[in-house]
Formats: sequence, C-alpha cells, structure tokens
Amino acid sequence: MSGDLSRLSFAVSLLRSTRRVIKQNLWVSVTGLLRLNKLSTS
Repeated sequence: MSGDLSRLSFAVSLLRSTRRVIKQNLWVSVTGLLRLNKLSTS
C-alpha cells in the first residue's frame, strides 16, 4: 500500500468479504462431510 491511507477502507472491506467467503466455504465443507459420514454409516 506504500503509505496511501485512502486505500485502507478498500483493504478492510476486501478483508471482510474474503473472511466471509472462507467461513462459508468451511461451513459447506464441514456440513457436506457430516452428511456423507451419516450416509455411509446408515
């Protein structure tokens, strides 16, 4: 960023949206694995 504070708000919003996508991906993956595990044990 080389000291440009005007881009700070963009960086923070990018960080938040990236974090949200990562959480969604983890949630879908864990839920899918639990369902697959439940199906395989039935």
